[in-house]
Amino acid sequence: MTNKNQNIVLHQLMDNAIDFLNQSIRDLRKKPKYSVIHFHAAIELILKSRLLEEHWSLVVSPRKDPDLSEFLSGSFVSVSLDDSINRINKIIPPGLNKQQIEAFKAITKHRNRMVHFFHSTGDEKEQASKIQEIVKLQLTSWYYLHILMLQQWKETYQPWRTKIGALDKKLRNHLFYLEAIYDDSKPRINKGKAEGWIYTPCISCAFDASEHQGGIKEVYQSECLVCQFTQTCVQIECSECSHPVIFQGDSSSTCSQCQHAFDQDDLISSFIDEGEAYLAVKDGGHYPFPVNCGACQGYESVVEVSENEYLCAECFDIADNYGTCEYCNDESTHIEEDTYYSGCDHCDGYSSRYQE
Repeated sequence: MTNKNQNIVLHQLMDNAIDFLNQSIRDLRKKPKYSVIHFHAAIELILKSRLLEEHWSLVVSPRKDPDLSEFLSGSFVSVSLDDSINRINKIIPPGLNKQQIEAFKAITKHRNRMVHFFHSTGDEKEQASKIQEIVKLQLTSWYYLHILMLQQWKETYQPWRTKIGALDKKLRNHLFYLEAIYDDSKPRINKGKAEGWIYTPCISCAFDASEHQGGIKEVYQSECLVCQFTQTCVQIECSECSHPVIFQGDSSSTCSQCQHAFDQDDLISSFIDEGEAYLAVKDGGHYPFPVNCGACQGYESVVEVSENEYLCAECFDIADNYGTCEYCNDESTHIEEDTYYSGCDHCDGYSSRYQE
């Protein structure tokens, strides 16, 4: 396929995805079943469009042989959402993380349930409850789609940046459906604050309901009491005022007390044991941290937070072990076998000699 034809198809896929998202937003109040169906279709098309950017054949179902003429005529069987996820993770590093996959698959499960078992009773209270559930799922999935399109895959989706921003504003207008849940959560929030828990604005629904029960230098999962959005978090002590600084699945943060900014290097250095490192080197040993991340290919981004618990300060992946590449001796989490021949994320291994 020529680059021109590929670009045409890419624009067709994305234009249709945006149409489905807009229709999903319009359908939410009066046709919630169709809101779910259209939202799911949009996710599928966006993931397919990213595969198309690599090669058109990746959009064809693995159960069919790719045929260019069938593809261009639209008479082909395309990949499912599961197939798209699998191919993205194998072909387009760093792929999709666990939270993103779970969010997208939750939409699929909800779509299947709505298609097969949805029945409108006309009861307003029941209808409101169903809409609230839809908004929670859609906001979570949109949060991850938004990151993928405007950050991780920004080169591919730059032409649609303005339309993506407009969609984001429209989806945020659905937050009023969750206000009743936030009001019901206030007694729990007040009780939690009295017990020393911290509550921050949820990055998915924006309500001040993301509950943090973790302590300093402890990795934990925060959970929003409104939309149930969960996220891997870690707290460190502010170097300026000693107030807790919360990193919420992101390599940057700001102290809520003194507004001092912290970055990935600050997070890594807070877990580096200088004394242990000194003693290890003094005794002729080796202090490995930070090591590389096998989940996102981050270079020296992983620190040890507790025994058999290793956190990547870049993608917030958590691993229970790390290993050494047999070829380049770099240390990394999620290390593969036979690295002497195949290499790791930062070398091509012994096989590269044959390629030369």
